[in-house]
Amino acid sequence: MEPGHIYRLDFPYEFGQGYKNRPVLIIVVNTDYGKAVGLKITGNGDYEFREEIKNSPDSNLTKQSFVQYDRYSYFDNQALTPVGKLSEDDFKNIVHLFLQYHQL
Repeated sequence: MEPGHIYRLDFPYEFGQGYKNRPVLIIVVNTDYGKAVGLKITGNGDYEFREEIKNSPDSNLTKQSFVQYDRYSYFDNQALTPVGKLSEDDFKNIVHLFLQYHQL
């Protein structure tokens, strides 16, 4: 996995049990612990803390999409094929919002 790349992963639901297989943006990979931090990508931008993906022609997302940066999940750092990639500008913007929100 690589930061800035999009993978199809099982992202856990916010409330309750279960998950949804969805596009996930990887923002950090820690090879020492074998984990990656991912943010869910959704088609619904009606909620707070979701940023539109504006200029990423290589994302391979089929509709207008948003990254939710207030929640994250850990994933095993696996050798997976990405489905797409964010542009450098979109990725920097999302990381900036993530760091601001989580006060890191």
